[in-house]
Amino acid sequence: MKALLRVFWQLASKDLRLSAESPQVWAVSMPSEVGATNWVLYVEFRDGKVSGVKVRTSDGPHPTDAPEDVGG
Repeated sequence: MKALLRVFWQLASKDLRLSAESPQVWAVSMPSEVGATNWVLYVEFRDGKVSGVKVRTSDGPHPTDAPEDVGG
C-alpha cells in the first residue's frame, strides 16, 4: 500500500484530494465547488489489491453519467 501511495502522489495533480484513512477504502476527490456536483472515486482493497471501484457524488448518489461500479 505504501508503494501505491507513493505512485499516487507522484502522478496526482495538485487539485486531487486523497482520503486513505482506511486501508480498505480510499476516496479520491477534487476540491468542492459551490453549485457543482462533485464526484468522488472510491477504490476498495482486499488483501492489498484493488477489489472494487465506484463513483459517487459528494452527497452520496451514483451520478447518472458515471461508469458502472466494478467489483466491490
